Amino acid sequence: MRIVFWFLLAIQSLTTCFAAVVGLDFGTHYVKEMVVSLKAPLEIVLNPESKRKDASALAIRSWDSQNYLERFYGSSAVALATRFPSTTFMHLKSLLGKHYEDNLFYYHREHPGLEFVNDASRNAIAFEIDTNTTLSVEELVSMNLKQYMERANQLLKESDDSDNVKSVAIAIPEYFSQEQRAALLDATYLAGIGQTYLCNDAIAVAIDYASKQKSFPAGKPNYHVIYDMGAGSTTASLISILQPENITLPLRIEFLGYGHTESLSGSVLSLAIVDLLENDFLESNPNIRTEQFESDASAKAKLVQAAEKAKLVLSANSDASISIESLYHDLDFKTTITRAKFEEFVAELQSVVIEPILSTLESPLNGKALNVKDLDSVILTGGSTRVPFVKKQLENHLGASLISKNVNSDESAVNGAAIRGVQLSKEFKTRPMKVIDRTTHSFGFSIQNTNISKLVFDAGSEYPKEINLQLPGMELKDTVLKIDLTEDERVFKTIFADVDSKLQSSSLSNCSTAVTYNVTLSLNTDQVFDVQSVVASCLTHEEVPTGTEKEHKRTVSEHIQKHPIPHTVEFTCVKPLSNTEKKERFNKLHKWDQKDKLLLERQRLLNDLEASLYAARELVEDAKELETPPTSYIQQLENMITQYLEFVDDPSSLRTKNIKTMKSNLAELQQRLEIYMDRDNKQLDVEGFRALFDKGEKYLELLSKIQQKSLSELSPLNKNFESLGLNVSEEYTKVKPPKSKTVPFEILNGTIDLLHSQLKHIRDIIEDNNSTYAIEDLFEQKLEVDSLYEKIELLVKKIRAEHKYRLKLLQSVYDRRLTAQKREQEIAKEAQQADGENNDSIKTMEEESIEEHEDANFEQDEL
Repeated sequence: MRIVFWFLLAIQSLTTCFAAVVGLDFGTHYVKEMVVSLKAPLEIVLNPESKRKDASALAIRSWDSQNYLERFYGSSAVALATRFPSTTFMHLKSLLGKHYEDNLFYYHREHPGLEFVNDASRNAIAFEIDTNTTLSVEELVSMNLKQYMERANQLLKESDDSDNVKSVAIAIPEYFSQEQRAALLDATYLAGIGQTYLCNDAIAVAIDYASKQKSFPAGKPNYHVIYDMGAGSTTASLISILQPENITLPLRIEFLGYGHTESLSGSVLSLAIVDLLENDFLESNPNIRTEQFESDASAKAKLVQAAEKAKLVLSANSDASISIESLYHDLDFKTTITRAKFEEFVAELQSVVIEPILSTLESPLNGKALNVKDLDSVILTGGSTRVPFVKKQLENHLGASLISKNVNSDESAVNGAAIRGVQLSKEFKTRPMKVIDRTTHSFGFSIQNTNISKLVFDAGSEYPKEINLQLPGMELKDTVLKIDLTEDERVFKTIFADVDSKLQSSSLSNCSTAVTYNVTLSLNTDQVFDVQSVVASCLTHEEVPTGTEKEHKRTVSEHIQKHPIPHTVEFTCVKPLSNTEKKERFNKLHKWDQKDKLLLERQRLLNDLEASLYAARELVEDAKELETPPTSYIQQLENMITQYLEFVDDPSSLRTKNIKTMKSNLAELQQRLEIYMDRDNKQLDVEGFRALFDKGEKYLELLSKIQQKSLSELSPLNKNFESLGLNVSEEYTKVKPPKSKTVPFEILNGTIDLLHSQLKHIRDIIEDNNSTYAIEDLFEQKLEVDSLYEKIELLVKKIRAEHKYRLKLLQSVYDRRLTAQKREQEIAKEAQQADGENNDSIKTMEEESIEEHEDANFEQDEL
């Protein structure tokens, strides 16, 4: 792919890489993930089932016996929805930033059994898991996000990539409100994500589309509508792509218009099929009242899952067969839904299909209306664009030729999000693009208790952007300046600035004019609207001397005094997490993660133990087939297998260290049996033990003489040492190697005693001709002796190494003594010269002796 080629070139051009970037297509029903790093340029991160997308779901099961809450993610969580509907949390994107008392009709229909509670008086949605645990939507979403980051890091690890994910770009709908954006950012903090970028999902698709095109005509804008029918809504985004006439300038991608409706979406279509299925079931079972069936959350969840599958089948077939076991009170349900019946049921929705496109063309953000004929293509994304009547409506209004066929509707958003994340994080170099994004919301402020209000950023404003405004003159009725921030004329936050603080009074005490207030407001990259600062200022006049000292002239100087005013915030609807709350909840989730890791390790050990037990059982069966089976070994192992399998079936009383001990005991006995089965039968007869005895006799002789041999090798050194007044044997004993290089006498003597004892046992076996010994006893004796002989080999090597080390130390002693004697001779010679004696031409006997010693360098015999 062209896009991957560009990324390879860009990444390889860098000498160092410090962090990987992840792009997330944060859909309502599914999430796609892509990672960009040195060794993984634009690579999709697969879920545990090796699928390219993962269900946006999390289920929590309570294990009262272990006082533990177990979490399941993705498709594993979806599988639990019908059994545990009250603790299976799917499609949480729809709940971010929502008030716990909001009327979320469609969500409750699609997720029966869930009940909302207020999260710590924040007005945000939370769920009671058990009597001791309540989790907010932000915390639940963060758990899913944490999973995505861990999968990306695991992929990097498998690619031998040393990078870790630090930046994440999340593709979200443009219509997200301030509360929704704040909630998602809080969730990323709880997930431990270092840097988050919220990206317009339409811009992400446009970036992906532009990256894969060979070229665009210079100087002529291309207009494209990105039509996205996802699970939660249907949107149409107008995008222009322009290659400037000067082709050295970057490609320009501009967001121009937006149409949005929640009356048509994948969930709405799925719920229509739910209604059809429920009607069929109730008609087939007239004794069941509607309210009775509606109150059964598990039955409703089964219908929702069946409807989702039927919708997919109907996209490719004219009918879909549905079969649900034990739908309600052990009643099975079978029926068939035809595409014609489904389309007739949703006929009134068909006219809605084209509405978002017409809306964005007729009322673009830049004010210049367009027609369908002005479009170069319509790019389809979102799974529900595959629904036949949706495709038909689009083709009827737009023409089949206008609908783009060369865009991967499933992965275009995640591709673009990854590229956008790289652009914003600046971790790697990418193809130059100038992205112009616009908000579809209007943002303003008003001052409480005054008639002052102002539109700061209207719909269509480019962002990020910052603006500084001077508030007009006003009379405040209290000492606090209260600034209401609005989104689409709805107050979502109030800023409280203390304009009468003592610090301000002292800073602005010499004002010659009235105090004015300047407010700096910003719309940042994540499209979050906020007050950056409130500054009080005034004009002061001060006389300063001018001219010479004799003239005594003074002039008035003007300057502006400024004082930043601290401010606090109060949210009017759903409050984001405070810094304290974020830290507390982050720590709580971190402890939960650590406990999960310990339990996963425990489960892994249990699985290993169980597998080893079944392998040991097969080994026992093989051992029974031997000509001379080791009966006692077999019995011990069979008893151990029976006992341990009982623990595996009910491991609640087992601790991790108990499992490790059991695994070790099993492995030890299993290894003995394997060695026995692999043995040579001749090793356990009389001749085998006689050979073992002869080998031991040789070891005994070696251990008895090894120290004497070491000392005897010192005799050639006697002459050199005696000439220096040293005794070589005494010096050899005096030198002290490190303890790690010495063999204590007690160990050597103990080994010799143990060898004597083992040789006595072997002699008894030989004399008895093996007649009274069980085969297992002979085998154990053989193992003990073999183990002892291995230790003796190591001991001999260590003794030889010690001897070699002592010789090195002995050489050092000799060299130091020789140097000292030479120095003594030099001092004596200097003293003689001072007395006037001239011995330059005569060498003394002592000097000749020293010269001989200087050439001495004895050999270090390695035995």
